[in-house]
Amino acid sequence: MNQNQNQNQNQNQNQNQNQNQNQNENQSPKKYKPLPKPPTTLSEYLGAQIIESATIPELIKRLTFRNYPDYNFMKEFFMVYPCLMSSHQLLNHLKNRFHMKPPPQISRNNLELHYFRATQIQPTKLRVIQALLEWIKCYPMDFQDSPILLEETQKFINELKKEYDKAAQQLQVRLESIKPFNNLSISKESIKSLENLKPLELADISPKEFAMQLSIYQMELFSNIPRIEILNEEWTKELILDENVLLLKKLSIILIL
Repeated sequence: MNQNQNQNQNQNQNQNQNQNQNQNENQSPKKYKPLPKPPTTLSEYLGAQIIESATIPELIKRLTFRNYPDYNFMKEFFMVYPCLMSSHQLLNHLKNRFHMKPPPQISRNNLELHYFRATQIQPTKLRVIQALLEWIKCYPMDFQDSPILLEETQKFINELKKEYDKAAQQLQVRLESIKPFNNLSISKESIKSLENLKPLELADISPKEFAMQLSIYQMELFSNIPRIEILNEEWTKELILDENVLLLKKLSIILIL
């Protein structure tokens, strides 16, 4: 009798275990939330850090990195930023970065506040000025094509004069050099001398001079193409809207033929 009871108990236990296993198998697996992506993903190439992905605020921080200026990143950023934001948005980001404030927990302690200003705020402000100078120097067309951006940048430079007078003067010189030349004029004598010129024929130009002038014309067309259209490879599309892209493409076809 005892043996039969033990066997029955063992059978019941096995049945319960099987039922529990079946219940566990039938239950849907737990859904885990994906881990949040880091704001910046870096990789290394030939000993240098390369940004693979980043949010716009993190890109602005990298652009104005307080420890040292990354001029290679600056050049690359200013070349491709129109794919991410407008010129006005970029200027606002630089302004906000310049006016960065210490965390609330630091503002109550004078020693910590002084240290934070010396090691964080002041170096960052200098990097903002360097970034703005690099932007104006490398891409003056951004400002020349937008009077509003030119005006807002001028206001920001005037604001910088209170704290960084010499740096503001450098920015001022750069900005004034790209203003549209509305007051250009040609004297009457120069116009008369041009009228007396003999018509030039193709046979009068040496092959070397012709090749040089053609190269200059091609370069002028290429320089006038907005970089956003270069990044989007506008010349590969059937409908080309930019006049300079269209002229350059036609000229290339003529030279090939």
